[in-house]
Amino acid sequence: MRKASALVLWLGLIELLGASQILVTRLQEPMLILMICSGIYFVLSFPIARLGGLLEKRWSPR
Repeated sequence: MRKASALVLWLGLIELLGASQILVTRLQEPMLILMICSGIYFVLSFPIARLGGLLEKRWSPR
């Protein structure tokens, strides 16, 4: 399961950076766009990681 989630993490990051590269090319504001993309990535990944940790604790054998 962890290998699949790591793969999804990298694929999502590659897609987000690809979309940000298109915006950088159009708007010529690389720092602003990359900061916004990093914020979006954090907002999406942090709660999912916390939820995964809580579920892992709950479902682990005692």
